[in-house]
Amino acid sequence: MPLCDLIPSLLEGHDNFAYFCKFDDVNKTEGKETLFSSNGKPEMMNSQEEINRFFQTLKGLDDGIDIPVAITFDFVSENFPGVKFLRSEWPLIMSFIPEKIEKGTYKRIAKKERKIVARENLEDRKLTEIIAQLRERIRNGEFLQVVISRDFQLPAFDPIRCLREFLEFDRSVYVYYYRFGRFQIIGSSPENLVTMKDGRITVDPIAGTVRRGVTIQEDELLGKTLINDSKELCEHRMLVDLARNDLARVSIPGTVKVEKNMEIGKFGNVQHLVSRVSSDSATDDLLEVIRSVFPAGTVSGAPKRRSLEIIGMFEDTPRGPYSGSIGIVGRNRMDLALLIRSVYCSGNEYYTRSGAGIVCSSVPEKEVQEIFTKSLNVMEVARIESFND
Repeated sequence: MPLCDLIPSLLEGHDNFAYFCKFDDVNKTEGKETLFSSNGKPEMMNSQEEINRFFQTLKGLDDGIDIPVAITFDFVSENFPGVKFLRSEWPLIMSFIPEKIEKGTYKRIAKKERKIVARENLEDRKLTEIIAQLRERIRNGEFLQVVISRDFQLPAFDPIRCLREFLEFDRSVYVYYYRFGRFQIIGSSPENLVTMKDGRITVDPIAGTVRRGVTIQEDELLGKTLINDSKELCEHRMLVDLARNDLARVSIPGTVKVEKNMEIGKFGNVQHLVSRVSSDSATDDLLEVIRSVFPAGTVSGAPKRRSLEIIGMFEDTPRGPYSGSIGIVGRNRMDLALLIRSVYCSGNEYYTRSGAGIVCSSVPEKEVQEIFTKSLNVMEVARIESFND
């Protein structure tokens, strides 16, 4: 029995749980599941002292033991002091010490896939105007790139069925469902923030987007269009360079390498350009490594501090957990997914959020449509599950 089928019983008996599934094979058909549960009080960290104490406790864990963690975008306040942005009600970091840990394997049907194709356009005049302003600032040399985002409200739905939809039909690397008291996150992320194992650090930047095709032929044609799109290539190269610079701060000199460069990755409703940057770590301090890469350049921009200032100036709703990270941490290892393509729940409010990277050659209307297209997978799953209730 897949571990995800045990979650309904945990909903009744446990205040906190975390389901984390990582698909590693090329076809993303077999995933390693971990299910954490606890009745203890979750750790809701909002200060540097609390965060330092938490990461210090990790050093006392036995080898091979992991615990769940989620880091919200609000952690920017600790990582980039002085940057002003809208804070959310979410804690900076959430975790709990599990009383029970179970492991399993989830197997997807290799050919089973749901492609969601955008059949309408999103019109957002205000966002279009903002993107046009940002493009002009970039052309004037103020910064190189920025990721601007917006949220989409969702109807209430069954989170377990939503999780199963992500597990069965999506082709993302990470699928998860975490609950810390009244805060819940359900998602399917194609990208990591950072992975560290056996002294090796890995970051997989994803940037450059095109929709999926209705037919196999159209799908392939759109993929070729993406790999030859100068705007998308420019955006991706900048973010690969940013990832290299981020890792260089915590790596042994000369070990930072681009292992994979601008390959096409196909997901539920979009195709992306995908790369991989890796290095040998010069530190065993997980918090130091997280600080070096947080937030990911693919959800902030370049240069990073200035892009965060721009986000604070132009985004009129808090990001909350969006563009943070979620995953597992241990004594000297971690695997953190980038918090995108997810549903965020605080109390009875459900929403998702997505963004687009703005560069000097951006077309505002196309960027708005990209934001909409990236949210389609989550919105469609939520719509299906709300209609099934």
